[in-house]
Amino acid sequence: MTLARIYQEFCGLAWDENPETPIDYLAEDLHIDPVAIGVLAASTGCDELKEAVEEYELHEAALTAVTDNQRDEIFGCLKAAYGDEYRLYSRIWHTRSPLAEKDSEGDEFEVTGSNSTALEYVSNGFRRQF
Repeated sequence: MTLARIYQEFCGLAWDENPETPIDYLAEDLHIDPVAIGVLAASTGCDELKEAVEEYELHEAALTAVTDNQRDEIFGCLKAAYGDEYRLYSRIWHTRSPLAEKDSEGDEFEVTGSNSTALEYVSNGFRRQF
């Protein structure tokens, strides 16, 4: 789920293509034990958990907290696998469909707003800087 969220966010930043799949939809077929996700979420110290009133809000906040908590570990693993954040960015960039990529061939390191934002997102460990 964390990888799916990271990739969706990257696509939104790089190409303005983000399906924004709700996190509870991503988890729907995984059959995650609600108690286990609650225990994991509680250990993150997420403030959104305290604000949730309805069961679905609590479930969504817990899934978000747990997946956000995994970003650093996933970033470290992927960065190590590809060598550095620039190669990782390039690899993610090249996952775009062949037809769309043909139109933007060689644009991955061209300085544009979306390229800069997507590169910054990867360099910041898959976290947006607001």
